[in-house]
Amino acid sequence: MVEYSKKNVEKGYEMIKCSNKNKIKLLDFLKNKSSENCFLIGDVENFDLEEQFIDVWILETAIKITSVLLRYYKYYIVYSEDNNDIEKISIQISKDKNCLNIAGLEETIDKISHYMQFKEIKREYLSELTHNSFIELRTNYIPIKATIENIEELFTFHKSISEFKVTDDSKDSFGQEINNNTGRIYYIKEENVIVSSATLTAENSINGMIIGVATAEKYRRKGYAKACMNALCKEIVDNRKTAILFYNNEDAGKLYREIGFKEINKWAIGILK
Repeated sequence: MVEYSKKNVEKGYEMIKCSNKNKIKLLDFLKNKSSENCFLIGDVENFDLEEQFIDVWILETAIKITSVLLRYYKYYIVYSEDNNDIEKISIQISKDKNCLNIAGLEETIDKISHYMQFKEIKREYLSELTHNSFIELRTNYIPIKATIENIEELFTFHKSISEFKVTDDSKDSFGQEINNNTGRIYYIKEENVIVSSATLTAENSINGMIIGVATAEKYRRKGYAKACMNALCKEIVDNRKTAILFYNNEDAGKLYREIGFKEINKWAIGILK
């Protein structure tokens, strides 16, 4: 349930909804913090803002944009440089009763939590890999690059990973990086079943976000995730792009630091449903 002050609702504060004509202005603002805004940059660059599955709003002063809020299906991403915008952002999100979660820098999500009642807040480290920091690893496996035909099988695999808490609500948006050429997925099979995978999503002209690094419990600690990560990271840095990822456990952190990732900030996801 969303809570916000009555006075601001009565004043009718509205965020400005963007269209394709606003893309250059949006990207100029977001690229000032390109690693923190990887998801936002990817969606603004890659999608028609008139599509039904996406909406983008801004708040701005007479001088510059101060905040951006993006809806992608039932998920929201926020980036804000002005504390005075937080209540207005919360009011905008509250209009969507289907919203599942809101992601952004930890400090921003914590401020939004004063206006929205989250079931939980998932906190993660935000890390970055550059061409100069990448360390290619030696592995015993050769991952396969996924195609459209693998999406259903990959969704079933992700749903089986208890840490991911994947539900059928996310099925519509799963695998869009392959359908829309906005990313890539590498996976490994054993006994004709996917046992490990790593995904690059929100790929844009500057960077891409690595998500969904997972291995089935029975096959963990054998180097499968390392092999998937190695193949994925090598491909993106060879294209002179930066890779971004989140993690929240030390075992994952060791692997990511081994391949060259460095922590740059903290991320959070406020879960509503």
